[in-house]
Amino acid sequence: MSCAIIDVQLGIERVYGAADIWRRAITMLMAELPGVLADIESAFSEGRHEDLQSHAHRLHGVSIYCGTPILQRAAKALELACGNTPDKIEDRLGELRAAVAALDAFVDAHGIPGI
Repeated sequence: MSCAIIDVQLGIERVYGAADIWRRAITMLMAELPGVLADIESAFSEGRHEDLQSHAHRLHGVSIYCGTPILQRAAKALELACGNTPDKIEDRLGELRAAVAALDAFVDAHGIPGI
């Protein structure tokens, strides 16, 4: 299943039409994403599943407002795996890594889309 990497219209709708807020939010997301992913990786490697779930939950929430469906789905899947299917955490973490890589590659190649 494929989904959009960045959906500008969706992001703007999620912040009630405030394009300037959307642009600031996605810019902040991109700046903070490496640190968030490092926190997730650390929690995973140390077996801190509650912390991992919390980081995934926050990332899911932020991704909703940024209009990043690929990241939103991957973060939610990881969050759910932490609570319901711990044997799937590593697979879901791989999906999150791939989503972050796709988002990074898109922004590197195209920048944050204009409004």
